[in-house]
Amino acid sequence: MSKLPGISLRLLFAAALLACFTIAPASHAEPAGADDGPGIAILASSVDNGESVEDLLSFVKEARVREVVIDWAWITLHWEHTKFDRVNALVEKLKAEKVHVAAMYRPRFKAFQAKTYTIKAQVNADGQLPDGREILYADPEARKWGTQWAVDILTKCPAFDEVVIYNPSQFDQSEASKNARKKNADYDNDSVHKFLEETRKAIREVKQDAKLGLVRPPAEWAFKPFRDVVDVDRPYAVVRDDTDFDKNMDAALNVMSQTKTAGPALAKITWGEDYKVSDEKLAEFIKTARKKKLRYCFWTFDTTFLEGNYDLDSLCKAAGLDAGKLKSIIRDLGGKTDLKFPAEEVQKAVDDAMDEPGYTAVLEAVKKYGEQVIGPMTKILDDTERSVVDRWRAAGALGQTKSPKALEVLLRNSKDKEDMVRWLCADGIGWCGKGSKEARERLKEMGENDPAMRKDQKGETVYYVRDTAKRALAKLSQREPGEEEAFFKNMPWAETLEDALDRAKKENKLVVLFVNPFDNPAYECGYRGADNYAKEQRAKQKDEPRPDVGQVKERAMLAGLLCEPRNAAFVRQRCVLVRMRLHYRHWTDVYNDEPHALKAVGMDDKNVGAPAVLAISPEGKIVAHAHDMTIYCPELFWKIAATAMEACELSTPEPLKQAQDALAKNDGPENFIALLNAQLDAGEHKDFRKLAALAPKKAADEATLLQAEADLVEGNAQSAFDRLENFKAPNDRFHARKNALLAEALVRLGRPEEADGLYRATVHGTLPMDGVLWRLLFFDCLAKDRLGKTEGRSEMPGGSWADEEDPWCVRALMYHQPNGPNPDEWCRFTDLP
Repeated sequence: MSKLPGISLRLLFAAALLACFTIAPASHAEPAGADDGPGIAILASSVDNGESVEDLLSFVKEARVREVVIDWAWITLHWEHTKFDRVNALVEKLKAEKVHVAAMYRPRFKAFQAKTYTIKAQVNADGQLPDGREILYADPEARKWGTQWAVDILTKCPAFDEVVIYNPSQFDQSEASKNARKKNADYDNDSVHKFLEETRKAIREVKQDAKLGLVRPPAEWAFKPFRDVVDVDRPYAVVRDDTDFDKNMDAALNVMSQTKTAGPALAKITWGEDYKVSDEKLAEFIKTARKKKLRYCFWTFDTTFLEGNYDLDSLCKAAGLDAGKLKSIIRDLGGKTDLKFPAEEVQKAVDDAMDEPGYTAVLEAVKKYGEQVIGPMTKILDDTERSVVDRWRAAGALGQTKSPKALEVLLRNSKDKEDMVRWLCADGIGWCGKGSKEARERLKEMGENDPAMRKDQKGETVYYVRDTAKRALAKLSQREPGEEEAFFKNMPWAETLEDALDRAKKENKLVVLFVNPFDNPAYECGYRGADNYAKEQRAKQKDEPRPDVGQVKERAMLAGLLCEPRNAAFVRQRCVLVRMRLHYRHWTDVYNDEPHALKAVGMDDKNVGAPAVLAISPEGKIVAHAHDMTIYCPELFWKIAATAMEACELSTPEPLKQAQDALAKNDGPENFIALLNAQLDAGEHKDFRKLAALAPKKAADEATLLQAEADLVEGNAQSAFDRLENFKAPNDRFHARKNALLAEALVRLGRPEEADGLYRATVHGTLPMDGVLWRLLFFDCLAKDRLGKTEGRSEMPGGSWADEEDPWCVRALMYHQPNGPNPDEWCRFTDLP
């Protein structure tokens, strides 16, 4: 499950937090203070996916939140969408504000994931597996699967001190469980107890003082059987119109009074799309909780504050909060600050807007009612009996909602016979089609083939729908500020240089800082204080920040340096990465009163010749660097890393330790090869060379290829060629690997004519298109480029580098595809001068 290392707890707060959560474990279970605001449960997948860390912190401060839960809910649905480093950064910052924060998840999965997760689940009364599947706690493998999520949460986000399991229950109706209950009346509780016991033991192996929390109904029977293996009791508080709040809260408080380690109640306000508690009843809940001094977290934050379900004025009044200030922050979070309007009102507003001449009234309706205009506008756009003017205005309105909910109708009508309708549909798809493959394909088709034309003022023919479609496609391809391609996103990033230094010191790792100049200050990032400056600049630009050439340079830098599997493995195991984007003002004389981006490492910004890469020791000293870069290639990164390794004594990565232990126990060829690979991944080339020279006969072929690979990483193409020239591959896979390495060596030696054609000579139907063949294809195409042949890029398979995770695939697509990031200028994969 784990892919990313998490961000460590800052040393600055360690002693204070340890005292707070271990010496005084009941501190967060004390009665709510008179000035405390409501607690909140934030979905983990929403952090920096629409809800920025800084805006969430602003909300917490303004709403006087003292309790936060970061919830993975049905964990298999949210896990792959989580930015773990950003979640960890949020947890650290919340704790710095003295907010109690815990992680929460459910060990469950959905029916469509059954092929991925093959563990045992509970069946219903009909003996069938339901759509939503909870693990069978009686099964050891299922328990192990459920426990591993808690371990992974703490591994990726070590700032958490508590992991909460949401209502683990066993009501399995299989014959085996029925028979087990006959023999043991406590069979179900015993099974859940075993799971909780194993989970607490596992998380304490990751973090010695970690606590296990439990959410269950507000009744003593629900918690008492598990108190010997659970640290924090968290009962429900039910928020519904038919709830007797006095009775319900008294039950929750009674549970909390039984143990000094009770946490805040989970105030369940989310019950499904069709249910909404009344504003009056919600205000009553808040007032009653304040009267009874009940600590609680609204589950969920989005339902309560962001989705426009509730009257924020009424809610804030009951909670004693400033509605005006809170609404401003909610808007920054992308939330709605007004109630959903009655359908009749929205329909009338749309009808009235269509009766007005021009486009202004339509846009005003969109501005006021947002996504609620999608239904009425869809009817107008789909109605071919309506006037063309009404229909193109409806298409424009749908586009300006900027909602993916409007995409289907825009795609449908993008094939309409009316040119004006297609024109506005193309524009709207650009606003609403983010992440949609169908949207990209349709816009590409329109940009190439749409027949609509007219004469411009000079009398020249203009294909205006094609031009609009091309601009819309470019808009879809633009990455948001801070948004990463899949491969780069799964690197161990820190938000700022200061955060990275804190983390590297604790984990004994290198900090690698990528510095790039940007023309647009809205993209500023990488040091403390940058977020506020960039936010101010984005506000000035009103719409989405304009694209910047710095994005092209940055992606080319990351592709050239890190899209090599050994370099990628090295940074994941031994580095903390920081992307620093600096506006050109950092190199001017007027930059006197603003914070210096590099002051944490004692450097003046003016002395950094960006684009630059700096390697920084765990103690915060610059130990290797490259300035004023015009070439980005893997061996350059390796030279920086090797120089830094010589200057620092870093911790041994866990995969390398495991490989060493395995070989010590069994010196067979498989373990020998595994250790060679682990040494290369960890950057231990000297030890690798010594061991490779001792390769047993059954590992000799593998050792030869690995040594050639190491030669290329180090920039020694001639040595790699010498090893490979007479190498006899024992099978097709070895043959493909040899040719991939040989093609790279030949290109780097200036012999592209010998590398040209190696891909076609190697590939056949039985070989999967994996990293080996992507590497071979990359250098085969590069050889064709060097020879002036044009078919290299035309043969490149389709796909988007933004969605790929194999480093050679990313590198090949970024460099060779026609829409790659300016390869002729920025993606120089040549030898160093």
